[in-house]
Amino acid sequence: MNANGTTRNVTAGVGRLVIDGINTRDVFCVDFFELIYTNTSYLATTVTTSIYDPQDGDRAGWLMKNILPQINLLANGAQKQQWAAALQFAIWDVIHDSGNGFGSGMIRSTSQTNSEVLSKANEWVIASVGQSFSGRVLVPAPGSRGFQEQMYVTPEPSSLTMMAIGVLAVAFGAYRRRTPNRES
Repeated sequence: MNANGTTRNVTAGVGRLVIDGINTRDVFCVDFFELIYTNTSYLATTVTTSIYDPQDGDRAGWLMKNILPQINLLANGAQKQQWAAALQFAIWDVIHDSGNGFGSGMIRSTSQTNSEVLSKANEWVIASVGQSFSGRVLVPAPGSRGFQEQMYVTPEPSSLTMMAIGVLAVAFGAYRRRTPNRES
């Protein structure tokens, strides 16, 4: 990729983050210009995606909420890696360049950018126009050193409610099957 006129080789895709030693969640890098250090602890606070341009931050949140489940459901192997990288590129483009594509702006493709990844990233950037979902971002807490900001999304309350209803229905069905049928 080309970052503000400087060509950089980057690794892109979904990461797994451990929070407070127990919770893990899928995350994507948000700040293209800050390095990621694996197996490193950070002091961080969580804020909404609207800390960026509110429209762009929530648009990136929409990308993660809607595209990541598709990747996990439909892709595997090398395709899954390419699609995850494409989602990462789309998020960077939306956050840093308001989703203007990869031909101009701060985040640009180079002749070495994987064409399949770039094509999928462009497809998703276009699909995200006018979309919005408030994701969450881990940012450096006051007094800590800078680090790559990580974006994640959590299920909407209505999704959680629907999942709970589904679990209760399955549990009730299992209970009914175990209860002996008493006929008079």
